[in-house]
Amino acid sequence: MKRDKDNQTLTRVEMEIMNRLWAMDEPSVSVRQLLAEYPDPKPAYTTLGTYMKILTQKGFVKPEKREDDGKTFFFRPLITQDEYRKRVVKDVKNTLFGGSLRSLVNFFAKEEKIPDDEIRDLLSLIKD
Repeated sequence: MKRDKDNQTLTRVEMEIMNRLWAMDEPSVSVRQLLAEYPDPKPAYTTLGTYMKILTQKGFVKPEKREDDGKTFFFRPLITQDEYRKRVVKDVKNTLFGGSLRSLVNFFAKEEKIPDDEIRDLLSLIKD
């Protein structure tokens, strides 16, 4: 079965990698640069490299070579963090809440036990 790249989701580890990649100020980064962003104990270089290949296959990053950097691949995100958030929330709304925004918001309002002042802030935000 062919996988639709627009419907791909990230695993927890992939999400952690993408969050680090999105947070960096560079348009593309090497595995070594990304590895430097991790606290100790850092994952193995080869492990992170394997995840970058997976993220490439899933269509989240694109490997690039730079003329002045020899064999090193640099990875550029193909989707922004905001675009991914929208995709995931839309998917959750459609698959878990039958496409109902009301059901989704009701679930979070009840489960998160949102304080009254935050509810007022949310209502004010919606009205604007």
